[in-house]
Amino acid sequence: QQQQQQQPPQLELPWQKRHAARLGALLRACEEVLPQMEPQHLANTAWAAAVLQPAPAPSPPWIQQLLHYLRPELYHLPPKGLATVSWACARMGCRPSMEWMLVLIQASTEQVSAFCPHSLPLLLWSLSQVGFSPGRAWARTVLGRSVRLLPAFVPQSLATSLISLARLSLPPPSEWARAALEQMQQHMQQVLLEDEVAQLQLQGRQRQGRLRQLQQRLARQHAQQQAQ
Repeated sequence: QQQQQQQPPQLELPWQKRHAARLGALLRACEEVLPQMEPQHLANTAWAAAVLQPAPAPSPPWIQQLLHYLRPELYHLPPKGLATVSWACARMGCRPSMEWMLVLIQASTEQVSAFCPHSLPLLLWSLSQVGFSPGRAWARTVLGRSVRLLPAFVPQSLATSLISLARLSLPPPSEWARAALEQMQQHMQQVLLEDEVAQLQLQGRQRQGRLRQLQQRLARQHAQQQAQ
């Protein structure tokens, strides 16, 4: 039997320790003002805690308190805020309660007409990361009314949405699936065209380089003839 190689312990640099200590103090200070925060401020705090989380991550009691104050405010958040909060939960490794997630899903359903090409893929990815499936009825409603957004999806957003739906075992509506397939084909055609243009540009530069070499060679030969 081969002996498993032990991974060397990861050393925490002094600046990382200072960063963690300062952020931890900031989170504790924020805890006192959470009840007074506006809905968007709560969402921004969740985002900041996820992006700048110290090692270890914010304590479960702190996260649960943040989610507690966020729950009744979810209906007042725009789709971008809902996606941001769910993304923060996924990044911090926090899976909210079933009741909390149901409020999030209901709020997103009511805001479906206001979703954008960035917030919807982010919400789908976050749901797949926390392991919560909103159900096929939600997928039919939200995706069915978001077909208009697909032409503005960049390839990464489209791939993220499809992978997230697969992980959630949520088949998209046929209209959404057809539109997504058309977008994939257009993106592929764009990639092929850009690749062809790049190859032609490279060939052009190579030919120009070869032409300069021949011109320099002819110039040297002409100079030698003149010298004779």
